[in-house]
Amino acid sequence: MSPALLRVLYEREPEIRGRWQLLLRGEPIRTALAHPVTLEFMITDTIQAVLGSLAAPDGDQRRPTQSIAENGNTTWDRRRRRGVCACGRNPLLAYFQAGEQALLETLVLAQAERPGVRADERRRSVVELRAAMHALADAEVAAFCGVCRYRWQADGESAAGSARSNDGRSQPISVAPGSRDSRVSAS
Repeated sequence: MSPALLRVLYEREPEIRGRWQLLLRGEPIRTALAHPVTLEFMITDTIQAVLGSLAAPDGDQRRPTQSIAENGNTTWDRRRRRGVCACGRNPLLAYFQAGEQALLETLVLAQAERPGVRADERRRSVVELRAAMHALADAEVAAFCGVCRYRWQADGESAAGSARSNDGRSQPISVAPGSRDSRVSAS
């Protein structure tokens, strides 16, 4: 991304944050941790991390190395992330989707205000921004899912009907009425 466009994104961080918050409030709340007030504290740090990875010099480990054009992924879509989050309850799914939209909207508006930006530079900036967002989102979603009590449960699967053994295979379980088993969770 050109330093001039990156500078504009840094300058518009308050606008990005406000738009992100607005978009996040429009997402369905599936768990208590998905409430926008719970997630909003992370927005500034996330913006800084994404823009920081774009500012990193070529070859820096923070810079996204695989472009969207290379891996065919054109949007940070929750459905594509089900390989990482099988249950779909991860509050970061909606968080990063809203964030990607807020960042892209700001980038496109900044590009429109700069008529001298070439078409190939505009496309490259969008690809780089998405790649940076996807790299961060994938890592954060995977980390959250690593501690999720539903991580072995796909959408619609009964939590009381099966659990996973150490080798990852579903195993039927039975629980005595009134007892609490950490492998069983209420929906």
